[in-house]
Amino acid sequence: MKFRYYLLSLVLLLVVSCKSYSYIGFEVLRPAEYSLPPEITSLLIVKNAPLYQTKDIHTITLSGRKIVLDQYWMNAFSDSVIAGLAEQLRSRHFFDTIYVDYTDYYSQTNTKGEWSDDALKTINKRYGASAILSIDAFAYTNSITVDKIESSFYYALLKSCGRVKWRLYDTYSHQSLFTKVQTDTIFWEGLGGSVDMAIKTFPTIESVTNELALFLGQEYANTLAPRWEKVDRKIYTSGSSLFSSAIEWLNMGNRDEAEKIWVFAYENGNNRTKARAAYNVAVSMEQRGELILATDWAMKSVTAFKALKSSFYAAELLDAQFLFSQLELREKESKALFIQLGIVRNKKWLFTIMVLTLALASCNRFKTNQSSDSPDAPKAVVVGFTEKGSVSFAVLDIASDEFVLQENSHQRMTPASLTKLFTTGAALSKLGADYTYSTPMYLRKRGDGKLYDLLIIGSGDPTIGSKNFKSHSKNQFFEEVKDAIIKNGGLKNIGDIVLDNSRYGSMRYPSKRLWEDMSNYFGAVPRGLTYEENTFTLKLSSPGKTDAKCAVISVEPDIEVRFDCDVTASSINEDRAYIYGYPGLDKWIVGGTIPLNQKSFAIKGATPYPWKVMGNDLKKYLQKAGVGVKGEVRKGTFNVKECKHIGSYTSPTLLEIAKVVNKKSHNLFADHLLFEFAGSAKNDLYWEVGTSKLTRFWQSKIDDFSGDFYDGSGLSPFNAFSAYDMVKALAWLDKSKVGSEFRETLAAGGEEGTLRSIFKNSKVKGRIIGKSGTLNEVLGYAGYIKTDSGKNLAFCIIFNKFTESYPRLRSDIDEYLTHIVSNY
Repeated sequence: MKFRYYLLSLVLLLVVSCKSYSYIGFEVLRPAEYSLPPEITSLLIVKNAPLYQTKDIHTITLSGRKIVLDQYWMNAFSDSVIAGLAEQLRSRHFFDTIYVDYTDYYSQTNTKGEWSDDALKTINKRYGASAILSIDAFAYTNSITVDKIESSFYYALLKSCGRVKWRLYDTYSHQSLFTKVQTDTIFWEGLGGSVDMAIKTFPTIESVTNELALFLGQEYANTLAPRWEKVDRKIYTSGSSLFSSAIEWLNMGNRDEAEKIWVFAYENGNNRTKARAAYNVAVSMEQRGELILATDWAMKSVTAFKALKSSFYAAELLDAQFLFSQLELREKESKALFIQLGIVRNKKWLFTIMVLTLALASCNRFKTNQSSDSPDAPKAVVVGFTEKGSVSFAVLDIASDEFVLQENSHQRMTPASLTKLFTTGAALSKLGADYTYSTPMYLRKRGDGKLYDLLIIGSGDPTIGSKNFKSHSKNQFFEEVKDAIIKNGGLKNIGDIVLDNSRYGSMRYPSKRLWEDMSNYFGAVPRGLTYEENTFTLKLSSPGKTDAKCAVISVEPDIEVRFDCDVTASSINEDRAYIYGYPGLDKWIVGGTIPLNQKSFAIKGATPYPWKVMGNDLKKYLQKAGVGVKGEVRKGTFNVKECKHIGSYTSPTLLEIAKVVNKKSHNLFADHLLFEFAGSAKNDLYWEVGTSKLTRFWQSKIDDFSGDFYDGSGLSPFNAFSAYDMVKALAWLDKSKVGSEFRETLAAGGEEGTLRSIFKNSKVKGRIIGKSGTLNEVLGYAGYIKTDSGKNLAFCIIFNKFTESYPRLRSDIDEYLTHIVSNY
């Protein structure tokens, strides 16, 4: 009886489930393990690894006995790893360009570790990539295990294991972005009546090792670039009389009608019908890209299956639970995908957006028009880059002052760092390319005549201690102060070090800057005494558990601020930590995430009191150099008429500073130039003075100027101007007395600065100069074009609120301006 019961149960289960579902397949986009900064659009892959060599890495194990199979080792293992990676990355079209250099740099340069800044510059000079990926070490081993599973039957397993240590460098900052040790294994199985037969079908050790190397490279692509992955989802074809009708609508491509039927079945059916209908809606919503709704419906399916309380539906409940977990995972992954593809999250999810993007990418995005009045007229190109964003675009012939191309040229846009072109152009025009900051130093004798107080008056020089000027390092500054003291009799007689930081008054953050930008290094604000670019380094350690709290381990230099650390460890291998605070607040907050298992992970913040850091460092330097400092470091001022002027520290020229601003997109230097351009002997400078004077300057040069500035760097999202404003300003600058100097500040396309990774085609390389601008939902380029016909053009193109990826738009801009070079 018990046997009949189980047989009957089996038959019923088969009847219930027989032909109740089919499968539909589609592709989903999986994120890369690491989210690269958006400016990294090209990649150079190199080797910096010692040759791996050993004598017994290929073995066979039989009955617990290890036998050396051969002594083969592969010289080109790392070459094959690189080839596999390059091929996979190129097929994904995530980077604009993939470069491969098979030179053995380990033996040539003897780096034996991390690349130095000079080595990175040298190796990248030929390529101009925005990131360098280096293989720093590798190893591999192959082994065959044979087990006797019956009296005369053998099972063999060939296992090939590999390890590769990768290190990624950002060539803009020359910093190591991350290091990863990759370990992967591939297997082959064999069966036979003897050992020889069991391993007879195995490939050669050489082909195994080569396949392993290619596999390692192909798998590592998942660390850097998103990938499409095929998934098969079950869809129920029965469970209600309505299901067949829904499937018919689905087969005809009318998903809306099919979903209406399933929703009706869910609302009016029994629990089994509810469960299956909800499952189908979830799958349909996933295909649409509506992951939040899909997850909700999957949970409804799980709830309905649980309500059945029958073991007959245990397998279907597991399927529903698996679907729910997969949708939750995709929901989390979508956040990383939006960052990686430069897309800001909106009402539609990534799958839908990517389908649209790929569809647009497969079309001819450039429509060629030709004037009927002149058959020889140059071909014009209609911009069609962005489906849902906005664009302002203009190309101006500087000689004739006529527009050759326009689209929404008067549309005011958020311009990001293109703002720096207005700031540097105005500063050069007013102050001159040879203008320098001068920081004066004084000694004032105390009443008792035994000690001298040292007074340094901040001039607003942004370069003191900056790594961007090796000839103006902090030690150079300190050395000049020391020499001036000794020369003027102050040796071993210094009382207080008094620092006058009043040049910019009580400087505050601009009111139109984002909170999360203000206390991070790129949001540092100008000071009368700016020092080491007003930047400090905060080092954190992270545990090996996701979402666990991280700890602050050091602050360099000491900025006399306590930190409340809310940073957690994340499996996402990138810096997503932000510092929140402002001068006067004694406790700052650090939030966000950093990667797991970091012993010392550095993030950079904006120093609240750089004058104090400067003074403390100067005091230590002087004491070490034999100049006694008996007093304290304090902020203040003296009547200079009562003091002895002992010297002045001179900055690099304004032209050299402007080059850093425009080629490296340096925010702090740009804002310093804004204040120096505004100029005031009363030390009452503040943001509104600088930005209003900058606006009035360009209003006096350009008719119908619509620009509106809230800082000089473009970090504020409230800055606004049009492509018309920009090309008119570029044309005016080109004809001005500082035209040639201003051009020197711009990056050459395909060669340097923020244009290093764009305009690399040999037809245009070096013939387009300018600057880029990037913020969240903002991408722009502006500068000058020298055409094949010899014309001198000013151009500007700015995108806002787009859904396309940054690499996609950059590629379009590159293609478009290349067309202009050849056809105008």
